[in-house]
Amino acid sequence: MRATSIPAKEYETFIDQWSPLAPPIAAGAVTAAAAVRARTEVMDVYRRFPVLPVVLLPPEWPRRGARGLFVQVCDGLLRPGQDHVRAVVASVADGHCPAIQAPTVADMAAGIRQAAD
Repeated sequence: MRATSIPAKEYETFIDQWSPLAPPIAAGAVTAAAAVRARTEVMDVYRRFPVLPVVLLPPEWPRRGARGLFVQVCDGLLRPGQDHVRAVVASVADGHCPAIQAPTVADMAAGIRQAAD
């Protein structure tokens, strides 16, 4: 067994687990509360993957597909999840909460790069 096969299987499992959510996200059929839960879960699962340089991975490595799916799910659930959190906070904070803003995957990556500099 190659050392890379264990993480590759984890990426494949991630793709199998999260792919069924892509069509409902595209159709706008995920409820706001479900979006918060799913977005939180997908970020938690994805952040556990090892960070390996792409140039060192075999061409068939499933990381690229898993990352694309992660972006699709995470960013696709951003608006309904953000709206839900704003509504919950507004219900206990006397009004609208426009300052609550969820980051996109690109925003999160930019923040990580800035912190490393």
